[in-house]
Amino acid sequence: MEGVQELPPVVARVGEFDISGAALQRRMVELWQRQGRDGALRPPGEELREQALAELVREAYLALLVKRANPTVPEEAVREELTAFKASFETPDAYLAYLENTGQSEQDVAGILRRRLAYETFYQGLVEDREVTEEERRAAYERLKMERILNRPVRTADIAQVAAVANPQDGAALARAHERIQKAHERLQAGEDFAAVAREMSDDRQTAPKGGVLDEVAEEALLPAFAAQLRGMEPGDVSEPFRSREGWHIVKLLGYNNPGVVPYEKALPLLDGAVLDHERNRKLDALLEEIREETPPELIRVERGVADEEGKTEDGAKSED
Repeated sequence: MEGVQELPPVVARVGEFDISGAALQRRMVELWQRQGRDGALRPPGEELREQALAELVREAYLALLVKRANPTVPEEAVREELTAFKASFETPDAYLAYLENTGQSEQDVAGILRRRLAYETFYQGLVEDREVTEEERRAAYERLKMERILNRPVRTADIAQVAAVANPQDGAALARAHERIQKAHERLQAGEDFAAVAREMSDDRQTAPKGGVLDEVAEEALLPAFAAQLRGMEPGDVSEPFRSREGWHIVKLLGYNNPGVVPYEKALPLLDGAVLDHERNRKLDALLEEIREETPPELIRVERGVADEEGKTEDGAKSED
């Protein structure tokens, strides 16, 4: 990114949390790259910095709210997330290179995952699960259509899978996963129902309870190994076992969907969650407004790459230490 200026060690404080110049610099680069990928008109340097800082300030307020709520995060859940994160890299060396390039240790990564899980627990707890009415579902469907979330810009596929997940860096785990997927394949070859086998044998926690079904998947969102399998299949076909970077799989092609708006009946699995998340977001916005009034951010002005020695609040008044 051109025109990047040197930033001070701390650019803002939100309660007990400092926002470092390095963090702001990273977020500016991330925004620059993100907007370029999305085809957005990239803002000039000052606007980009303000946008990045606004994101970091909001995240700091979220961290304050989560800390006050103090949700319980089991260490086993953190270990599972860390294992899955490491497995997303092609090789152990690729994971180590990531740590080196980002200046992080494995403990740092675990801390990030722990905070993410804490936020997810906090967020879900804002509104308890409940029965959603048909009227609420219809209203959510219309809202999501207006927000273009239910727009299908490209052809998508409905698939079902049986997954035997394994860390690609662990040869013994891969061998066990291959053995499990072969057993699933034998049952399917013997005529057992795909959904029943997926519910019983698949390791994918998201899709297994639904018989392995994953609807409305665009090809670019698939792992390369999945996309390669589907290109030669017709609706109703079941693949042979194949390997991806996440382990071993069997996939069934249920059908294709042409571009357009996702029908109401097909959107139903999303709508209950959309209703509850809409309530959670409104409650979260209210909490953020409340804590922002209670604890105004201290923003340190940055002019021509040099920070003023005294902090400034958002309205430009000097902060009092």
